[in-house]
Amino acid sequence: MGRAAGQVESGVPVRAAGLMRGLRRAGRLVLDYALPPRCPACGVIVADDRQFCLDCWQGLEFLDGPACARCSIPLLGRLAR
Repeated sequence: MGRAAGQVESGVPVRAAGLMRGLRRAGRLVLDYALPPRCPACGVIVADDRQFCLDCWQGLEFLDGPACARCSIPLLGRLAR
């Protein structure tokens, strides 16, 4: 079936979809003001959700070297080659 003028395939008018995006964005701004995003490690306010502050990020110890793809246990000796 063809689409009617001013509608997307789901049947939602284009204006309503734009309004919903605007409402979601406004809601997100209000939520960020009331409950700002925080570092998951120390609780300091950060720019975006799911981000660490600089001090915590620099303190993270990343896995390096060969390791098991399933459990991350480091591989030693001949298995590591």
